[in-house]
Amino acid sequence: MKIFILILLFSWQTHAWGKRGHSIVCQTAASLLHERSEMMMLHSFDLGYYCNVPDLIWKKPATYATEFPQHFMDLEIFDREFVKAKSSSDPLALSRAEFEKAFPQIPLSAGRSYWRIRELMDSLGEISKSLRASGKADGPLRMDQQAKWLITAGAIGHYVGDLSQPLHVTEDYDGQFSNAKGIHSWFEEALVDELSNTTHPGRLEAEVGELATKRWKKPKLDQLSVLDVLKAEAAESNKLKSDLMKIDKRVGRKNRAKAAEAFAPMIRERLAAGAVYLAALWSRELNWPYHGEKFFNFSGTPEYLQPAPGFLPPSANGPKVDPTPAP
Repeated sequence: MKIFILILLFSWQTHAWGKRGHSIVCQTAASLLHERSEMMMLHSFDLGYYCNVPDLIWKKPATYATEFPQHFMDLEIFDREFVKAKSSSDPLALSRAEFEKAFPQIPLSAGRSYWRIRELMDSLGEISKSLRASGKADGPLRMDQQAKWLITAGAIGHYVGDLSQPLHVTEDYDGQFSNAKGIHSWFEEALVDELSNTTHPGRLEAEVGELATKRWKKPKLDQLSVLDVLKAEAAESNKLKSDLMKIDKRVGRKNRAKAAEAFAPMIRERLAAGAVYLAALWSRELNWPYHGEKFFNFSGTPEYLQPAPGFLPPSANGPKVDPTPAP
């Protein structure tokens, strides 16, 4: 029963971009890296699928309570607590276990996306190391490692895509503090689907690709740590929250097509930004030889990738749920 209540309360908060948006982010990121690795284009569909796994498969009741806080960062909550702590170092750079011990007052419901991505990047690095060590060897073991690389990279893509959505990096995630209740799913799913299916069928993916390609030519992200990449992406998104709310109040939600046109520039820009930030992270782990001959490994239901040791389950430090369920 407790898990069921959590699903009702949080499922709408943690589905950034919906299935279509997440797939666009990952497939666009793969296309940006086509010159670096043929694997990225050959398996762009796989990556688009795996990019949706954290929402579609890992949010089943058995893993939901563990999974839901990995999708967002309510930045204002962290900022307030860090000011109080007057720390001379960056608390966000702590390991998950160190952070939970140092800041038990920050509930899981504030999000833990930064840790999830960094941990998975570490896992991706270990898989890449194994693939480099095996050189040009072929066989079942290598194929299994390549499949694990794609699954892990796709999962990273999901959480990075989450951070490009302005409502995934603020405590005002559903407009509950801005008299805009319900904005979350309206913006990230209903309007994305409207743009992709109805208003301009087939154009959204191409427009996002064009924007991402222009931005990718000068990413300036390769010298940053993984954490600093995530901070930069989240900060960009957070700055747009006010504009997002203003557009919503100006246009309203009675006419979906009209609202989609009003939000189209922001939606295209944020999907493209997510793809660029993601490609910048993926590119760090492409330095191994890909073997595509008879490589058909694909998992429809990837095994759950557990957070690193130090993750505290909801029974230990939350979550403090919003008393007002989403519609």
